[in-house]
Amino acid sequence: MNQTRLLLTALIAAASLGALLLLTAALALGASTDTGSTLGMLPGQVADIPPEMLTIYVRVGEQTGIDWAVLAAIGKVESDHARSTAAGVHSGVNFAGCCAGPMQISLAGGDQSTWGRYRADGNDDGRMSVYDPADAVLAAANYLKAAGAPGDYDRAIFAYNHAQWYVTKIQRIAEGYRQLISSPPIGATPWQVLASPRITLSPAQRSDVATGRVDARVLALLAWSAQRHTIYVSSLRSDHGTYTTSGNVSNHSLGRAVDIAMVDGAACQGNRDAPCGRLAVELARITGELHSTELIYCFDPDSESSDAWAAADHCDHVHAGFDQ
Repeated sequence: MNQTRLLLTALIAAASLGALLLLTAALALGASTDTGSTLGMLPGQVADIPPEMLTIYVRVGEQTGIDWAVLAAIGKVESDHARSTAAGVHSGVNFAGCCAGPMQISLAGGDQSTWGRYRADGNDDGRMSVYDPADAVLAAANYLKAAGAPGDYDRAIFAYNHAQWYVTKIQRIAEGYRQLISSPPIGATPWQVLASPRITLSPAQRSDVATGRVDARVLALLAWSAQRHTIYVSSLRSDHGTYTTSGNVSNHSLGRAVDIAMVDGAACQGNRDAPCGRLAVELARITGELHSTELIYCFDPDSESSDAWAAADHCDHVHAGFDQ
């Protein structure tokens, strides 16, 4: 079965039989069913962080001012991003009898323990559990902040685990994560976009993707965005006019642009602190080949670059595109 037929299989599955057959199509193309490895992920792009954990790290980082990459590095070392089956990660305490959860926070000392002092409800579900990643990551960020971050990360990380090798390892892993996510490679394939449960596309948009009518950079941006958020695409290629309102040829008509109208279930309304606003800023920070030369939202997501600007008629969607 050739690649085109496989892509069309994914398209038909998505349009007719829904998620189950879409997953089957993805498997036929060699995708893993492990959402923490390849399904919906961009190869080589923070590939070892499950999308749901990456979302938590980034959200907590923005909320607390603590570097998301440091939080992710701690999560990697302590529990392989909550995937470890070691004692204390999902129940009980670790082999040392002190720490628990995906961030291995100390419970020793009750209310005066690290968890007792810095625990938090990270997902607003009315509960605080050291085993809940949303709660644990926020608690870890609170502790790092109290220990000196972001002013002195070495000091804060050392407070987290009193070993210099630990500080060195966390900083090394964190730097690797920063480099990967700030300059993602062009590597997404059409099936990755079609198979991702975190990207909502219309039948016409799926056809654009499946038939190769969308620029590889746009596919990569979609896959990259889906690692951090759930997104609803409002316009891709065939569902946009040939010209812009100013009379220029639209990059949409060339397959070089995408409009995203909803992020993490929230419609775009121009608010900088809402999910759409956060995505616009995240897109502006991308360097390398995937740096958008046409990034537009209700506010300028990157005042230092002429590649991004504000437009009143773009408050209901984030536009990301490439001029050539």
